[in-house]
Amino acid sequence: GIGKGSVVATFLPREPEWIISTLAVWKAGAAFVAIDPVITGSSPSSIEEYYEKFEAVIQDSLPRAIITTSDHHYLLPFYSEGFNSNNAIAPR
Repeated sequence: GIGKGSVVATFLPREPEWIISTLAVWKAGAAFVAIDPVITGSSPSSIEEYYEKFEAVIQDSLPRAIITTSDHHYLLPFYSEGFNSNNAIAPR
């Protein structure tokens, strides 16, 4: 489970769900890593750079869970590689 010493990634836009999720992670005693699901730029190099940064953050933080929404889970780089969406917590 999630508790003291755990790391949880939030893959949410800066909306009320992000605030609620962050407070819930803190209440559980865990740390959070915020990852913005908005990709700036539309060139292939911008998208590739975004996913490289995403992968680096995930490898550095090793979150036990990723909190996202059904609107954003398909943007997760590993979703298309058979990621089990039951491991992602979706607030809506």
